[in-house]
Amino acid sequence: MFLMLYGRVLESRSANPILPDSKAEEIVLQINDSMLHSEQKVFRKLSQFKISRELAVHAALRARQYDLYTQEFMKEHPKCSVVNLGCGMDTRFWRIDNGTIRFFDLDLPGIIELKRSLVEETDRYKMVGCSVLDYEWMDFILADENPVILLAEGLFMYLLPQDVRALLLVMGQRVRAGQLIAEMVNEKYTKGFSKWLLAFKFRYELGFDNPPAYKCGIRDSDELEKWSPRLHFMDDWVYFDVDTEKLGWARMLRYFKTFRKSQWTVRYRIGE
Repeated sequence: MFLMLYGRVLESRSANPILPDSKAEEIVLQINDSMLHSEQKVFRKLSQFKISRELAVHAALRARQYDLYTQEFMKEHPKCSVVNLGCGMDTRFWRIDNGTIRFFDLDLPGIIELKRSLVEETDRYKMVGCSVLDYEWMDFILADENPVILLAEGLFMYLLPQDVRALLLVMGQRVRAGQLIAEMVNEKYTKGFSKWLLAFKFRYELGFDNPPAYKCGIRDSDELEKWSPRLHFMDDWVYFDVDTEKLGWARMLRYFKTFRKSQWTVRYRIGE
């Protein structure tokens, strides 16, 4: 959560930023002193912006793409509902608000409690503190019949596969019409040597004492169609395909099948 926040801010402060994010900069100003004096090494490093440029570029490019997907949906449905699942310290509402959407940030209660101390709710921007696997959030958020776009940026890979399948099945049943934008990882990173390698990266490059593990992965972009009859694959987006000089040498990875879709985003239509 904080890695992505600080990554977006670092890129926002750079020359010709990929994604200007003034609200994220405001939040960092509020929390940075506490981060600086934290007992956790990773927080102290973040407070001094000791993070790689590659991470900052990744955070900004991914956030920008999810903004673009949402804005495209908003053009067709200007009064839609936007649901940001596992929102963390995301500041999407302030980047894309058109004055008519209803926007919901959803995350675990402790995270939402922290976020409420940093930003204010409005009549169209609400924060919901619960697990995405507690389906009661749908009773509140999906109460009307407005089209809905659901964003799962950096979420599903940390959940158990059976929980993601169950969630998507219920989501497909409850959403009358809309879209799902979800970041997924390749199944190979959830087991064996690839899983160990990822944990090593989290621990020694990013400073995690207890590195997270990827649990849910897929092999192909259209695989979620098998999980719910109301999910229909539209297209996908690969980070390495973006044409920007800021990607540097990483642009070469688009030509290698092994790396190209190690972690990527899929877009699905929800409905009949």
